[in-house]
This record gives sequence, C-alpha cells and structure tokens, in this order.
Amino acid sequence: MSDDAADKVEPASQGKKERAKKKGDVPVSQEANTAAALAGFVLALAFAAAGAAGFSKLLRGFLLHPEEASTALLEGGMTGKLSVEAMLFLVPLAAVPGIAVILALGLQQSIVFAPQRIKPSIDKISPLKNAGKKFGPQALLEFAKNSLKAVVLSIVSGIFLWIEANRVALQIPEGRNILAVLLMRELLLFVGIAFAVSAVFALIDIPIVRAQREKRLKMSHQETKDERKDSEGDQDLKAKRRMKAQEIANQRMMEDVKTADVLLMNPTHYAVALKWDRSGEDLPKCVAKGTDEVALRLRAAASEAGVPVREDPPSARSLHATVGVGEAIKPEHFAAVAAAIRFADRIRALRRRG
Repeated sequence: MSDDAADKVEPASQGKKERAKKKGDVPVSQEANTAAALAGFVLALAFAAAGAAGFSKLLRGFLLHPEEASTALLEGGMTGKLSVEAMLFLVPLAAVPGIAVILALGLQQSIVFAPQRIKPSIDKISPLKNAGKKFGPQALLEFAKNSLKAVVLSIVSGIFLWIEANRVALQIPEGRNILAVLLMRELLLFVGIAFAVSAVFALIDIPIVRAQREKRLKMSHQETKDERKDSEGDQDLKAKRRMKAQEIANQRMMEDVKTADVLLMNPTHYAVALKWDRSGEDLPKCVAKGTDEVALRLRAAASEAGVPVREDPPSARSLHATVGVGEAIKPEHFAAVAAAIRFADRIRALRRRG
C-alpha cells in the first residue's frame, strides 16, 4: 500500500506522536507566544510605571541642571540612586516577557530538547525543500494570518491614537512636566490593546496548530498495521521475558526451600517456606512461596530434603498474601510461626530418635 498523503487517513498513534516530539515536532502556537510576551510586557510596564516617575525626575534634573548632575556623578552621590532607578525601570521590561513566553510554551507542552533540530542536514540548505516551506500551503496560511493580524492591529492602533492624542495634549498642565508619566500610561494602554488582539488570534490559532500537527502525523493503513504488529511483538517479547524471569525465580525457590526449617501448606493451593536464625537475633523469613502447581513442587522439594511440612491453611494463606520472598514475618504471624517452629522441632526430634 502506498504511503502517499492521500492514503494517510488513520489518526497518529501515541508512539508516533512521542517519536515526533523527540524530533522537535510539537504544536507551538506563535500567536500564543506573542500574546504571552505582550501580557508579560503589560505586567512589566505596570511594575515599571512606579519607577517611571522617579527615573523621569532624575533625567529631567540632568537636562535642566547638567553642571550639578555632572558634579554629583563625579563625586559618586548620584551613581547609586541612578542605577537603582534604572534597574527598577528596565529589568522588569526585559525579564517578565521572557518568563511569560516560557510559561506559554510550558502550558502548550511544547518545551522539548531535540538535538536533531540543530543537527546539520542537507535538507536545511536544499533549495527545493526551502521553496516548499516558503511557498507551501503552511507558509501561505501563516502569511494570510499575519496579514490579517497586521490589518486589525493597524485599524485598532489608528483608532486608539486618534482618540488618545488630543486627550494627552489636554492633560499636560502649563508649567508641569508630567509627559513621561502620561506617555507611560498611554504605552500601557496601547500594549494592553495589542495583547487583547493577540489573545483573540491565539485562541483561534492554538486549535489550528494542533489540528495541523494531527493531520501532518496521520498514518496510512499499512503504517498502522506495522506499528500494531511491532507493539504486539514487543508485548510478546516482554511476556516471554517475564515468564523466563519467573522460571528462574521458581528454580531458585526450589533450591531455597531445601534450606528452610518448615513448610506451611494449604494443603495444595498455598505453600510458604520459612527459615529462622536459631540464635534468635533475627525474625523468621520467607525463603520461598507459591500457589497451585508451584506449591506442589515446593512440597515435593521440601519432602525430598527432609523439611517438615505442616498443614495450616489460614496461616499459609495469610503469610502468602502479606510476606514476600526474603522478607521477615509480620507481628500478627508470631503465634502461628511459633507453633510451626515447635512442630518442626518435634518432627526433627522424632526423626533423631527413630
């Protein structure tokens, strides 16, 4: 079956999506990033507005009294204050938009380290490939989207400037220089409007970008069959590995049960082999356990090695359910295990006498 685009009608599998993500193919909405940057800029301007008045006052002092400002700078009296005011004004403007973009990428689940994206490739300098990217359907859609956004922003900006220009001029009192503060406020309003426009475009763009990626990653029927076959093959291999590991564990238990002090049975469905330290320093431990066929094999191995076998269904079931191989018994098992120890000691004593 052909793998042409017309044949790719099956939705992408999770495996293909993960492989694409590792290659850096993630759904990133540039409109969302732009909106996030503008939102960060609005927030930064709101913080910076507080320092704008102080910064403006200092600059006005430099302009009106340059000789005094120069003397203060040379003597070091103004340097620290000027630096602090500048930092309060400029740092938020630089840092907050960048942080906002990173948060936007995180919310889109688009932060991924893909070395293949920066790896040298002949396709990156291929004129044919680049022409396809620049003049293909995706590029034309981006061009149309950006053009529409530019037109909307131009219209909205023109209306805003026409309304605000006269109002700003009327609000500047005679003899008072508050132009910097007014301009900061107008800039905040303008960026806020730009953010609102970008946010609308982002809400439209995010589902489009995700739909484009889903379409780009669609699979043909043959690809779906091959991936399912590979997945089933992997599952079969894992199952075989689990079975092999279980066989090895069972073989080891058949050897360990021969070193046990007693085997508790139920009488054919559960078996738990216990071993204890005669010095009494450590609690008795489970060295082997199993159900059904494994339980019968443990019983046969224990009988062959001369390990006493005690039928105690409730204790066997409880120990099997709560104590793992290599683990010590729990306090609730002390009485039952003590009885099993006495039983095993009696059996060994009888064997020695007989």
